[in-house]
Amino acid sequence: PGTESCPLQASGVTITFTGAKPPERTQFPPDSDFLKGIKVNEDGVLDMHGKPYTPTWSRLAATVEEGSSIVTLQDDVDWEAGQDVVVVTTRHGDMDDDHQNEVR
Repeated sequence: PGTESCPLQASGVTITFTGAKPPERTQFPPDSDFLKGIKVNEDGVLDMHGKPYTPTWSRLAATVEEGSSIVTLQDDVDWEAGQDVVVVTTRHGDMDDDHQNEVR
């Protein structure tokens, strides 16, 4: 889908897996919800190109208060409404019982 010089510009591209679900979960952990996926074999390449958004990341320009729906970034971005934004912790590591990373 798309090429590096001519990326796919359409929105709402969906990959749909069809057919019966496998009877056993042999490729994923037993508690995983993943039953199908895209596999790239060793030395293989999965090459997909969509609309490039830049920058792909930025730093906060100000502290975001708990419950706020607005963040101020250091950089101008061309992100669109409805896209996911991941806010990661500045801690050395995220703790199992005290998650600081969020997807909004």
